Amino acid sequence: MAAVSNTKIMRMAAAAALVLAGAVPAALPAQADAADRTTGKATGQTAAQTAGQAAGKRREDRIEVTGVGRVPVRPDIMYVRAGVELTRSAPGDAYQAVGTAAARLVKVITDSGVAARDVKTTDLSVQPEYTTTEPRTVSGYRGSESVSATVRDLPRAHVTLNAIMAAGPDVRLDGVTFDKADVSAELARAQELAVADARAKAQRVARLAGRKLGRVVTLRLVTVDALPPHLIPKAMIADAGGHLSPGEGEQRVTAEVVYALK
Repeated sequence: MAAVSNTKIMRMAAAAALVLAGAVPAALPAQADAADRTTGKATGQTAAQTAGQAAGKRREDRIEVTGVGRVPVRPDIMYVRAGVELTRSAPGDAYQAVGTAAARLVKVITDSGVAARDVKTTDLSVQPEYTTTEPRTVSGYRGSESVSATVRDLPRAHVTLNAIMAAGPDVRLDGVTFDKADVSAELARAQELAVADARAKAQRVARLAGRKLGRVVTLRLVTVDALPPHLIPKAMIADAGGHLSPGEGEQRVTAEVVYALK
């Protein structure tokens, strides 16, 4: 009986060993799958965290401000617009007469103290004129030519203007405008002031928000003409006896700046 029991026990042990031997390989893949799932979960969390961090960097806080810089500009030159107009019975005569009248006006201007290089003639034209009654026919030919001058000695500008107005009935004075030959210094200073103004505003807002100012993301400068052309007509020039005040302009620059916040 004991022998049978021992044999039986040995058989049972062998069977258990076989079962265990078969169970181990089956358990390993399950463990591996579980490990893979655990690793995959960890990897997925890391990727999500990385994406979140990248998105956070992309969504940096920003502030947009506008600064203004203004610098006074005093004109130092005057542009004169003048010309000649006359009528003759033949086109050839009108062409010759208008050329002679323009040359005479140029001499009047240069004799008043304007350099010859600062006087230009343009827009020579000869056009037919017609009667106002029917049947309409050519009544003559009108010749015209424009003469422009740059007066650099403003205290003596009235001499030139009065000389033009006294040059004769064929001469016209369209008007004058004031300008400054070189505004680069005023422009540079206005740009500096505009950018500094924008930065000061941005720092103030950042401080109120408990933040610090970061890098400049974008910068745009908008410039306004310091001395917009304003034609002073002949009537006003005549009333003032040619003595005109150039006044004062303003070089204005606006700085549109976007800053990052730290």
